[in-house]
Amino acid sequence: MIVDIERDNHREIKLIGRCGVVQSSVKMRFDGAFNSHLWP
Repeated sequence: MIVDIERDNHREIKLIGRCGVVQSSVKMRFDGAFNSHLWP
């Protein structure tokens, strides 16, 4: 029972980590495009 819970938590952490990486890369691209338009 405890092992199953730990496995689920690990899977969630992996998923959140991947989402965070995707979000940060998208935000960096968006900020870069916004800044390049803002400061020609």
